[in-house]
Amino acid sequence: MRIDVKRTNGKKYVQFVDNDGNLYHVGSATDFDAWFLATLLWSQEFELELYNKKRKFFQSIETNIATNVQITDEQRFALEYMRNQLALDKGHSSRHTYFPKRQPFAVLKVIGTTTQTREVWCWNDFGTNLRRRLRKIYSRKRELERRKIGFAPKKEAKELAKIREQNINAYLYVHRGAPSFSEVSSNLLSIIVENQLRGLSTKKAILIDEAKTKYKLLPTVIERVINQLLREGTIYEPRDDFYRIT
Repeated sequence: MRIDVKRTNGKKYVQFVDNDGNLYHVGSATDFDAWFLATLLWSQEFELELYNKKRKFFQSIETNIATNVQITDEQRFALEYMRNQLALDKGHSSRHTYFPKRQPFAVLKVIGTTTQTREVWCWNDFGTNLRRRLRKIYSRKRELERRKIGFAPKKEAKELAKIREQNINAYLYVHRGAPSFSEVSSNLLSIIVENQLRGLSTKKAILIDEAKTKYKLLPTVIERVINQLLREGTIYEPRDDFYRIT
C-alpha cells in the first residue's frame, strides 16, 4: 500500500497502489485534488488492513476458547457481540469515502421565491470534482474485486444470508438486553393460540421462524423457553415437534 509519483512523457502523475497490488491512476502530481484523493484512499485501505488483523486475532481467540472453555449461551452471545463489532469495523473500513455537503466541499445558496426563501448547501466545484473522480476510482475497484472473487453461488449466498441474520439478531439481543422468560413465553403462546383457534397445531420450525421474524428472538432462546413450557405442562405435543396449549 503506497502512493507513488510516476513520470510519463515528461509529466508527473499520482498513483495509488492498494494492498492487493492494484494500481489506480489518481491524477496529475501538480493537482492538489489528486494528492487529496490519494491520501483518502490510503487512509481507507489502512483501516481495512487493520480490520483484517483484528479479525485474524479474534479467530485465534475463538479457537482457544472453543478448545479450553465450555461456554454458556450468554457467553456465546457475548462472542457474537464482539463479532458484530468487528463487522461494523469492516463496514466502516470498506465504506466508500464521500464528503459532507458542507464547507469546504459545498457553499450555502439562497433559493426560493420573492416571498419565501431558504438556504441550502450546494456542491461547489471542488466537491463536485472530488465526487466525480472518486466514483470512477470505486467503479474500477469494484471491477477488480469482482474479477478476483467472482459472485457467490446461490447456495452459498443463502448460507451467508442466514449467518448475517443470526449476527444481527445477536447484536440486537445484546443492545436491547435479554428478554425475560415471561416476555418470550407470552410471545410464543400468542402464536400457538392463534393457530389453535383455527384448529391447527403449531409446528416447531414455524413457531421458531415466526418468533424470530415477529419478535426478533434468537432461536436458542426460543427453544429454551419451549422446553420450559413443556416441562411446566403449559403446552403439549400432540405429535413430535407440534404444539398446542394444554
